Formats: sequence, C-alpha cells, structure tokens
Amino acid sequence: MKFNKMKRAIALASVLTMVLPLAACGGDDSGNSSQGGDNQGQQSQSNSGDNSVQQPDDSQGTPEAAWPKDVTLTYYLRGGTSEYEPYLYNDLVGMQKIQEATGITLDYEVICGDSDAIQTQYLAMIQSGTYPDVIQWLHKESYNGGVDQLYNDGVIIELNDLIDNHMPNLKKILEEHPNLAKDMMNDNGQYLYFTKLNPLESTDDLVGICNFGFLMRKDWLENVGLSAPTNIDEWYEVLKAFKTQDPNGNNIDDEIPFDAGAAGLNLFYPAFNILNGIYIDPETGKVGYGPYSENYRDFLTTMNKWYSEGLIGNIWAEEGSFAIADGASTDEHIYGDIAGSWKGLANNWEQRLPGILEKNPNADLVACIWPYSTKDSGVQYTPNTYYSTIDRTTTCISVDCKYPEAAAALIDYMYSEEGGMYLTWGVEGETYTTDENGKHAWTDYGNESIDYYDGNFPRKFTYAMAHISFPRFGQNDVSNTYGDEYANACEIWSKCDVSLIYPGAIAITQDELDAAIGAESDMGDYISEMQMKFITGQEPLTNFDTYLEELKKKGVEEYIKVYQDAYDRYNAR
Repeated sequence: MKFNKMKRAIALASVLTMVLPLAACGGDDSGNSSQGGDNQGQQSQSNSGDNSVQQPDDSQGTPEAAWPKDVTLTYYLRGGTSEYEPYLYNDLVGMQKIQEATGITLDYEVICGDSDAIQTQYLAMIQSGTYPDVIQWLHKESYNGGVDQLYNDGVIIELNDLIDNHMPNLKKILEEHPNLAKDMMNDNGQYLYFTKLNPLESTDDLVGICNFGFLMRKDWLENVGLSAPTNIDEWYEVLKAFKTQDPNGNNIDDEIPFDAGAAGLNLFYPAFNILNGIYIDPETGKVGYGPYSENYRDFLTTMNKWYSEGLIGNIWAEEGSFAIADGASTDEHIYGDIAGSWKGLANNWEQRLPGILEKNPNADLVACIWPYSTKDSGVQYTPNTYYSTIDRTTTCISVDCKYPEAAAALIDYMYSEEGGMYLTWGVEGETYTTDENGKHAWTDYGNESIDYYDGNFPRKFTYAMAHISFPRFGQNDVSNTYGDEYANACEIWSKCDVSLIYPGAIAITQDELDAAIGAESDMGDYISEMQMKFITGQEPLTNFDTYLEELKKKGVEEYIKVYQDAYDRYNAR
C-alpha cells in the first residue's frame, strides 16, 4: 500500500515538471501534504548499546548524545555542473570545520547534470527504498506532496524530539522567532525538515533573497533623456522612446524596448495587484488567481497596447506558439545591443555587461524599482515568491539514518553563529576579515582566482558558498559577499510590499493536491493560448468575459478553494 502511494507521488511529480509553469510567479507550486498520521513509529529513536561512542563538546550547550567515534553520515544533495561540483563539497573548508567541531564525517553524494537528469535520479533514489542518512533537495517542487508526503510514504522521520532534546541552537531560534516556528511546522505541529531560515528583519535579510527584477540599459535612458521608470505610465514613455529614438545609435530600427523572454511579462502583474497564479488579494485578504480576475483584463489591455506599438518582443518561442521564449533568446538580444530592458539577475553586471560592452563600449545597466500599483497609490508589490522565511531547499533525515542524533548535532551546529559564518564566509583570517563595526570583507587570498578541476573561480568558493542552501539562520552579512552593483540592485528590489505573496510554508494535503493538479493541467494551456491571443489581438478583449466563463467550467474556482482552505489552516496554526 505504501509503495503504491509512493509510485503515485513519483508519477505525479513527473507530471508537475511538464505542466505549464503557472507557478512561475504565482507561488502555486505543489505544496506540502498535512497528513501526518500514517507514520506513528517513525520518530527518531536514541541509538544506545554501542560501547565506542562520541560524546560531543557541550561548550555550545549541546546535550550529551551517543554515536560511534568514527560515525560517517551520507549526505545527498542537488548539485549543478559536473565539471567540479562532485568534488567541491568534500573540499569546502567551512564544511570541514563543521565536521571537525562536531566529530561527524560526511560522505557526500552530489547529483549533477541537467534538471531532468537530476530529477530522474532523485525520484529513482526515493523509489529504491534505500535512502541516504540526510537528503537536501527541492523536495516541495520535486516530490508530489513535498516533505509531508515523504513522511507519510515512510522516507523521512519527524524531528520534534530531536529539536527539543538535541538541537539547542535551533530550538532557541524557534522560541525567539515564533513566525519561523509557524512556517517550519506543518498543520499537525510536526517538524519534518531543516532549512535556511530568514527572519526577514534586517536589510541584509531582505537583500539576500531579492536577486532578480527589472534591468534597463542606463546608457539608452541617457540617450533619450529619461530616468528609470517608476510606474506603468512612465514605463510606456520610456519604451516608446526606446522604440522611436534609436538609443543604440546604429541607425537601424532594431530595438526591442522590453525583451519579454524567460516570462518577463510576469514581472508586470503586481502593478495590477495580481500575480501569474495563486496570490493573496490585497483588497479582500482572500486567495485569488491572477488570470481569473478583473485586474487581469487591465493587464492584458496594457500589454496589448504595448505589443501593438512594438514596445515588447520575444514573448513566445515562435510565431503562432503560446510557449514562452526562453532566456537564451533574451541573451542573444542583450549581447546584440538591441534589448533595452528585461527580467534579469543582479549578477548581470558581471555576467552580461562585459559581453554588451564588446558590442557597445558605452553600455551600462540600471536596476528599476517595482512599478507602483495602478490600483493602490504609493504601493510597490513584488512578484518575488521567494520572499519567504524558509528556503526552497529543505534538508530531511531519512528513516535509514542509524544515528539521527548525530545528524541533528551536525545540522544544529550549522544553525550556530560559528556554523553560519563557516557556511557563508569560510575561515576568518584566511578568506575574510572583520572590522571594528563587525562588518566582514574578503581577503586578497580569498578573492584570488584558482584553477579547480575544469573550473576557474575565486579561492573563497572552495571555503564557502553562501548561495548553497545548507541549513542556517539569517544572512550572516551576506550582502557584503556581493559586488557593489549586485548589492545595490538587490536593495532596490527588496523595497516592496509582499502582501500578494502566498506563503511558501503552506501545506496542501495529498487529496487537495491531486485535485489541484487536475484543474491546473486542464487550465494551463488554455490560459497561455488566450493570453497570447489577447495580447496580439487575435482575440478581442471584448471576449474576456467568455474567457472567464470557460475557466470557471474548467474548475478554476475549485482550484482556488484548495489554496484558500490551506491558507485558512495555516492562519490557524
């Protein structure tokens, strides 16, 4: 029975990867199941009876626990490039320091490759019935029902007892930040995973998760005598100038004022008080669905006007298709000096600008604020659904872990101040220094470029990688690990109202998720097709009410109810 449930979860997880990405900005990716009653025997048990045991250092308040002196834990995690990442984790000096401090050795299994290959290997591991001790992964996005269903399917253990009795650092964090405790637990009050916790209290907390937004050619703005836009009317003025005044100076009408590749149009939804998917309506406080709203009509009206005047381009993969153009096509236009603005990352000064400068030596970039709402005066809503106290990556202890207390001790050290610094900055005096104000800075040694297998990068990344989502608390002055342009862009994008965002910590039950997937699959292609037709004018906006009726027939209101019910349970925690 349990195996059949697991096969269904794996099959549905595969379906999720093929469904049109309605969740790209709407926060409606598969949630966590709240069913927790099937695994009453899976809570962590103390392993005693071994005569050769490690007594961990309790100088940080760590309670006594017992495990073999030479204990090694298998640690399974999602990697990226196979050029060097399979070797890098073993060599990370910061992680080595954490292992030395706890007396626990890690045996990493790093899964590398493209996203499909990685997903296939992860699901095969789950289906095998034999699990690594610790599994760090995008569980919510990769396994239907998320960590709750992993627990129900007998893959992972409950962590409440471990946190209460073996994890003083994490326990203190959760006691002092009840909002984090609320977000980490499920509807049954269970803790099933560890994650990078962000209290969202300081500028650094906010900057650390706001790494994408609108980017624009600063030199083009100077060439047309305008400033970076702050609202939809100003965006129209700027894009019109980019279209008509030859800002790249090549005497050819080749400019794409806004390149909408990689779902760039989604960034404009919040200016109309909606998201491209599930969101919280700021007027009613209830769950809504962006493409099923009157405000969506206003969004489409604006985009239709911009499209008809040639102000937006590269929206779809090919003419007549409603598949969204990917980021590769946008890169071609950026490097070709014909894209005036786009959806970009804060690293574009490092990763994109040098290539543009080869084409245009006067090129420069500027980050634009989130446009002010067309509905609520003075409000800048964000589409950044990563605005969450918990990270997308979650770390679980499997049922096959013989020494869960050892895993808990290792992870609890990551939640300490020392552990967080090892994970973010490396080793003081080697890769970073600390000034009298407590600010950290990289050393020349840390910034020195080195060859590493088939890669070349600063030595500091063999000590710590702040972007890797190991469990830890806060951002540890992470903004100072960025370059000035990167940090400034993140700060600009962090100044926003997050009221539209559906909380990422919400749990969806398995039955609810099954129903939601069916409705989403039925609606997805229709919404995309009709958006393309409304924006291009193939379908007049006078037929918008007919479009809404068709969505109603396809089950959109039942779909919304699934997320409303889960939202109500979350608020009742």
